[in-house]
This record gives sequence, C-alpha cells and structure tokens, in this order.
Amino acid sequence: MGALVIVPAAHAAPVTKTRVADFRASRDQVDADHDEVTFTGRVVTDEATPRPVGDALVVVRCMRGCDNFLEVGRVHADAEGRFSLSGHLKSAGSYAAQYASSQPTRYNDGWSPLLKITAGAKAPAIVTLDPPSARVLGYGTKFAYTGRVRRQDGRPVAGVGVIVTECRNGDLCYTGTVRTDPDGRFRSNAVAVAPSVVDAALFSDLYSVARVPTIRYDVRYETRVTDMNVRLEQNSSGWVEADIRIQRKTTRWEPDAGLYNAVALYFRPKGGTTWTRQNGCGVSDDDGWIRRCVAPSPGDGDWQARVALTDSTRPSVSVPRALTMRYPTRFDMFDAAPEPVRKGGTVKLSGYLYWMKPDGRGSLGLPKALGKRKIAFYFQARGSKTWSRLGSGTTSRYGWFSSRFTARRDGTWRVAFAGDGRLLATSANDYVDVR
Repeated sequence: MGALVIVPAAHAAPVTKTRVADFRASRDQVDADHDEVTFTGRVVTDEATPRPVGDALVVVRCMRGCDNFLEVGRVHADAEGRFSLSGHLKSAGSYAAQYASSQPTRYNDGWSPLLKITAGAKAPAIVTLDPPSARVLGYGTKFAYTGRVRRQDGRPVAGVGVIVTECRNGDLCYTGTVRTDPDGRFRSNAVAVAPSVVDAALFSDLYSVARVPTIRYDVRYETRVTDMNVRLEQNSSGWVEADIRIQRKTTRWEPDAGLYNAVALYFRPKGGTTWTRQNGCGVSDDDGWIRRCVAPSPGDGDWQARVALTDSTRPSVSVPRALTMRYPTRFDMFDAAPEPVRKGGTVKLSGYLYWMKPDGRGSLGLPKALGKRKIAFYFQARGSKTWSRLGSGTTSRYGWFSSRFTARRDGTWRVAFAGDGRLLATSANDYVDVR
C-alpha cells in the first residue's frame, strides 16, 4: 500500500474563477401572449484563455425590476459549458444566469452580465377575492384568503404574483405576496385577530386590472364583566347609575375599549325571578369602563350588567347587585322670621316638606307633599360649629309645618327630615340677625 500524502494548504490547487459568457435571450420584450423566452450562454473559466466548465448547473433568475430573485429555471450545461433554458416570464426586468458550482474547491460561482427585458402592452385581467365562510369570525379562527386571476375571456392566469393586503381596525396594514397556481387560483393563510378590510392586487408587468377586489369581516371576542357597581342617581328621582368594566379575550384578558351599544342594565324585582332590560349603556373608555350608565328603577331589587351578542362580543353577565330604592326629599319656602328680630323675641320657623315622585323621564321628578312626617329643629350660634337641637314637630296632611322659638343671639336655624327606608334625608337653613 502506497504512503498517504497530505498536501499543505499552501500547495493546494487554487480555486478557479468562472463566468457566464455570451448570455442572450430570444426576445427582449414580453407580453401576456408572448412570454416564452429562451436564454442561452456558456459557462467558462475567467482566465486569459477561457476553458469550458462542463456539466455546470446554471440558474436563470430575475435580479432587478421584478420579484427579486424570481427563478426562471435550472439547467445543466453540456460538455462545452453551453446551456439553453426556456421559460415563461411573469415580469419584465433585468435577468442574469448564475453558475452554481458543485465543486467549490475547484471552481467559484460565476455570473453573467444583466440582460434587460422590457414589457409590451398589458393584457386586461380580472382578480376575484372570495369572502370568508362567515361575515363574523371568532377571535383566533384560522382560515385563508382565496381568489382567482383570469383573463377577460376566462382563461386562468398562472404563476403571477398577487399582493394581499390586510388592514386591521382600519389602520394597521399587513401585506404578503402569493402566486397563482396553474388554474389561476391563489391562497394566503390568515388568522382572525381584528376586524379587517382585505384587498388583492395583481403584481405583474404583463397584466392590468381595472378593479381591485375588497372584502370585509368582523371579529367576535369572548367577554367578561369584571366590575359592576350600582347606586342611586342623585339628580333623577327613581333612577340608578352604574359603573361597569368590560374585558375581552385575545391572547390574554384585556380592556374592551371603545365598546359601543353592546352593554345594558337589567333589573329583577326583589323576590322575583324575571329579568327585564331597563336601559342601554354608552361607550367604554381605554380601560374598559363604562361610566354612569343610567336607568329607571321599578323599585327594590337586583341589578345586572349584560354584554349582548354583537359583531364584536360574545355574551357575558355580571354578578347581580342588590339595591334598595330611596327617593329624594326637599324643603320648600323654609323661612325663619322675622329678620332681624329683637333679643328675646319669637322666631317662627315655617315651610313645606315634599318628596320627588319619579316621572320616568330621568328628571328630578314630580313634587308630592309629605304629610304627617316627623321633623326636627336645630340652631347654630354665629361663630359656633355645634348644632343644638331645639325640638321636633310633624308636618300637616299637606306637608306644611310651623313652630316658634325664642331668639337669644345671632345664628342659623335649621329644619331637618331624617328620612326612612324609602325616603332620603334632607334639611334647610336660614340665618337670623338678633338685635
């Protein structure tokens, strides 16, 4: 057996540079009906006396002015390094042939000069874009944008690029390019994450399109009501107001901002089983809160916030909240007289007590007399912070009252109604100067 000889790198045979010479095309202009082009050339060494590179693998592709590096095809050169490759071009542009060396220790990759091919008149084409399976898709639904490209006579347009643009929520847009199959059909996979407007535009120098098709769809999210508090509405008798917080589920639970016309307040009478819708709510803020959703109250009972089934929401409900209704009361024409009054003289406290009966229109309500109700009288001397109770009284059948007390010093006189299980407390003041 002969000895194994290791050749040091410094003595290894150098790698030879190559190039593609005589690169030509059978036509310098293409259109939809004349798109077949034959490329020819020869792979040789880049030396003073070029030598052919036999059986070289040659790749012809578009380099500029088209889909960059769009490949036309591959072919092996003959023993003399010559090659011929025919293909149907999908675009004008600058084309080149590359020798992809399979012997990197012997030959470097080599390139031809760029060869420019222009486009002729464009042929009219029609692009269609299929709507999704439903107008409203659940968040996370996997589907595909599909469509077809045909010539006006119905023949399919194969191998052309279609740019699919998806604009989410009307502003954030994403684009992708797909190619048609032999039947002119295209497909771009997608996931429903937000309401979107989608269009499909043809990317080709050989075809023109008069109209870009557009589709729209909405996305429906799972929701939940995380917070709901309900209380008496202070400016309207017989009404309540609530603050409600809504979240939606994407990859996580997040505030459902800008939610409109999807949330309503429902009421169930105390001891009852039937819920009735009382009023709809406004728009949620950036944190998902709907502030001061107001509704008329039929009486004591439970309140619940509900998210309805809409194009953007799946239904959800809050935990019920119990509320006892109480109605506002007022004193009218309260007067401590005379004023001024002499020291030791008599001060007469008089006025009228009423409550605000709900009128169902969201106003303060209608005044109704509060007869036979206990009231109390107080006095606060000027400069003092303490109220002294003077005594009590009862309103007449029609809500009127009148009581007399001795004036001893300057100060403020007060009448007060303590309220009860149905009525809110109220009071009124009047200052009297004693001389």
